[in-house]
Amino acid sequence: MVRQLGAVDRRRRALRPLYLHKGLTLTAVLYAGFVVLCAVGLRQWWRMRDAPEEAAGTREPASVGAR
Repeated sequence: MVRQLGAVDRRRRALRPLYLHKGLTLTAVLYAGFVVLCAVGLRQWWRMRDAPEEAAGTREPASVGAR
């Protein structure tokens, strides 16, 4: 399964420059924006994962049914 996903990823990376070459500017811009959003989200997730619990703003979960 991992090998198959790698092949799909290689094909997608190869298609990115073709979007511009074929005149699909909007598609190329949207794809680039999606990649940027993914990178920003991954970076934020890494920071939250590596931060101590006190700094991350976590607290004890509320009890179910507590009033």
